[in-house]
Parts: sequence; C-alpha cells; structure tokens
Amino acid sequence: MKTYYIETPSSAGVTIHNRLHSQESDLLLVLLPGVGYLVSHTILHLMSILGLNLGYDVLQIPYGFQVAQDDFELDQIPLIRKECQQTLSEALERGYQSVVLVGKSLGTLLAASLSQEFSQIEKLILLTPVMDSTSMTGSIPTLALIGTADNAYNPDNVQNSATLNWRVFEGLDHGLMVPGDVQASLKVLPDVVQACEDFLRK
Repeated sequence: MKTYYIETPSSAGVTIHNRLHSQESDLLLVLLPGVGYLVSHTILHLMSILGLNLGYDVLQIPYGFQVAQDDFELDQIPLIRKECQQTLSEALERGYQSVVLVGKSLGTLLAASLSQEFSQIEKLILLTPVMDSTSMTGSIPTLALIGTADNAYNPDNVQNSATLNWRVFEGLDHGLMVPGDVQASLKVLPDVVQACEDFLRK
C-alpha cells in the first residue's frame, strides 16, 4: 500500500493535504469528518481500516478550518463543499469505478450534496446525520446511523425507504458513545462497525 497526498488550497489560507491510502483499487472510500470529529477519531479511523480490508482505497479529507485551527461558521459550508468537490474530482482522475462517501455530522451534509454530482458515487454512510442531509440523497443507497442520546436525533425523521436504511442505537450520543461510560461505549462499537461493514458488502 502507498500513501499519496492531494493538495487542495483552502479559503482558510492554508493548503489541505488530503491523505489517499492506495492499494491500486478501482474502489474508493472517502471520509468527510465532523466539525470537531476528525478523520483520526475512533469511528472514522475504524472506517479507514474497514475500507482497506474490504479492498477500497481510502481518501481522508480534512477541512481548511481544521488545518488552520480556526473556528467553524455555518456560512463556510459552501466554501468547504467546493474544496471537497475539488479534492474528489482530482481523486477520481485515478479512474475509480465505484465510490462510497462516509460522512460524520457536518460531513453528512457534504456527502449527501456531493453525491448528486459524481456518477461514480454508489453508496453513502451518514454517521449522526444533521439538518436535512438524509433528504438530499436521492436514489443512492444510504445507511444512516444515530443514537437516541444525540441532540440531532428525532424519531419522526427516522423513516426507512427503498434506498435509505436507518440504524438507531439506544443511548449513544453525537460521538456514537455512551455518555460517561467507557466500557458501554466499547461494547457497542463493534455493532456500529458491523452495520457499516454489512452495508458495504451488499
């Protein structure tokens, strides 16, 4: 396996070094993190390992404000999206035939939006989806995961469809952990990862 970097200039005044772990696959799994939930954090780190184990190349996309260590503002979203779009476009020049976007929180909005622009995107995994991200996925098969202790959780919004499948985990917060209980968090972690693996294998 080789590691490459796709360099993307950011409106935050920095250059983003997007890490691409390549095993010369025609499958690509792309990680889009949350505001404070980085690509190095637990679930996304495990998704990187899972993707590689299943034969995907893995592209990790941090955001300019994270690299610059700036605060996040909602009005930055269009600029962040443009930077992600540029990075993904460059990655797709490598000839990937099938792409999965994995978004966490803010990344779910970006994943859902970007999925409508690239024909290679065949699946979405939305971890703790926010706002109206699940309504933006169109006909793309989508797995959405959320916990009942997440402030973004609204049972009225949890509606399965032909293309959208929800997995709701009792007691998990926005970090997909049990608040204040490390052992309980570790116990449920395999179930979260297994749900993603089952979806990727379909």
